[in-house]
Amino acid sequence: ARSGNVEVEWAVAGASDRLHRPRCAELDLIAEFDEESLELRRLASQGARGPLRQALVAYHRRRLRLVSAIVRSLHGLSDRDPRRPAE
Repeated sequence: ARSGNVEVEWAVAGASDRLHRPRCAELDLIAEFDEESLELRRLASQGARGPLRQALVAYHRRRLRLVSAIVRSLHGLSDRDPRRPAE
């Protein structure tokens, strides 16, 4: 964060640290992760507010659909069919 407020910067850094593992899981689950990230950066740098908003909404909807898969991955359960009980 570039807020100039060290407390805010520490809070953002802490949140970023805690999100490291889920972000790594996203890399495994979302084939187009790099392209998606580059597109969000491009839209933000252009100041394209409408398209950026639409892209961010799509980004978050995609993540919401993947929550269970991300959690399974974090707990080492991604290699089994989630519909079948563990043996």
